[in-house]
Amino acid sequence: MYIDLPVQRVECSKCQVVRQVKVRFADENKRYTHSFARLVLDLSRHMTIQAVARHLGVSWDLVKEIQKDHLYKRYRSPKLSKVKRIAIDEIYQGKRLGYLTIVMELQSGAVIFVGNGKGGEALAPFWKRVKRSGARIEAVGTDMG
Repeated sequence: MYIDLPVQRVECSKCQVVRQVKVRFADENKRYTHSFARLVLDLSRHMTIQAVARHLGVSWDLVKEIQKDHLYKRYRSPKLSKVKRIAIDEIYQGKRLGYLTIVMELQSGAVIFVGNGKGGEALAPFWKRVKRSGARIEAVGTDMG
């Protein structure tokens, strides 16, 4: 069920660099189209990864890659502009790894920031993002750690 499509290459007359023509229906360096990815994600709501792979005649790894890419694009940088109430906590991972500081949005329960270490310096990048987003935080819950 694969389509083998040779993508044209063009050479820039000024800099002599050869590039591939961009196609709108697929991402560069991907072996599948946007519509195939949507089909995989739709089926994944109702079937296991293995069942989707078997049904479509593709590998388990390809289905997992499509799911991973989708989750990364959707959740890599949560929008902070509407955040009102947050909770902050530290998690100790052991002597080798130290602490992580976790910030969670209380209304949805979504983790919106994970910082290395604990204390004010671990939260500095988070507060910069909050300032840039224009968020108006009304309440912060913490265990005073």
